[in-house]
Amino acid sequence: MKLFKYILFLILSFFIGIAIYFGTQEGEFSVEKSMSIRAPTELVFQKINEFSHWPQWVFTQEEVKLFYGDTTSGPGAFLSWKGKEYFPGEIKTLEVIPQKTINQRFGFHRTSVDKGHQLQWNLTPNHNDTATEVHWKATGTLSLFEKMSNAFKKSSMEEQVNAVFATSLNQLDSLLTQEMNIYSVVIEGLTQHGGGFYLYKNAAVPMTSLREEIVRIQTEILDFMADNSIVPNGNHFVLYHHRDTQTDRAVISVGIPISDRIITEEGSSVIVGHLPLTTCLKASLKGNYIKHSEEVWRVVNDRMETNNWKLSSGMPVIEKFVVTPQNEKNPALWLSEMYFPLDELSLGTNNPLP
Repeated sequence: MKLFKYILFLILSFFIGIAIYFGTQEGEFSVEKSMSIRAPTELVFQKINEFSHWPQWVFTQEEVKLFYGDTTSGPGAFLSWKGKEYFPGEIKTLEVIPQKTINQRFGFHRTSVDKGHQLQWNLTPNHNDTATEVHWKATGTLSLFEKMSNAFKKSSMEEQVNAVFATSLNQLDSLLTQEMNIYSVVIEGLTQHGGGFYLYKNAAVPMTSLREEIVRIQTEILDFMADNSIVPNGNHFVLYHHRDTQTDRAVISVGIPISDRIITEEGSSVIVGHLPLTTCLKASLKGNYIKHSEEVWRVVNDRMETNNWKLSSGMPVIEKFVVTPQNEKNPALWLSEMYFPLDELSLGTNNPLP
């Protein structure tokens, strides 16, 4: 009996000593990491705020098991996990200011989120919202059990969290870059296109700065319309009168549809035009037309060569913008349509249109 009491005393003394040792160890930690993510703030916010997206960029290991709460985004959203590469843990979203800040609490091991550590996200867009500065900060005080568990790791809590931050942010950047670069080109077939009045300006521009020039000219036309109380009747479009990638030159007109014909002052750089009804080969591009529009020209040229069709020499190719950055932040969801006017003689009996 005395031996049993002695052994029990030693065991209790051992655990008390461990508790005293770890209890006196420094437990406060603070980790901060910033990175510029190459995506609009709205898209970055969606990936961070919605826990169901986290397996794509935080918990990427297959063996980790995730358990979601009834809510997966916004205040009250909950997520817990366990796996070989991660200590069991849980996280809860407390406060959200859309596209600006997210405040959360997290806990490892047996520490619940209510007694856990603070996690804060701050999102700052660049001047044209093509990139977002993400600031991720974790602060807290380790519980006794967390201190003991971390003693068996080769790195401190700060080092572990910092590694997770760095890896996750890099994976978030890669994920969004990949998703925004998705695109598809579809040949819609032959159609009749035309009709309607529009205001336009002509310009000879370098191909390398084509998109910037289109935006500049579009802005000038919109300013003219605002000054003269003219309401647009649709999105802008581009008429390609001539384009040569080898000489880096293009002659274009940028137009904006209007409801009725108007007469501009003599000498005005903004002119009124009318699109005649023409047989065209229509193609659509879903995705970033700034980066991938050349693919449309290539696919259409292949189709025309296959069918022995020729472009009409008297009509420009038309590029219409249906879904634009003004109403959709994700470039993968932009939509443009291109109309290639065809020479009627080259169509022959292949023309199904009346």
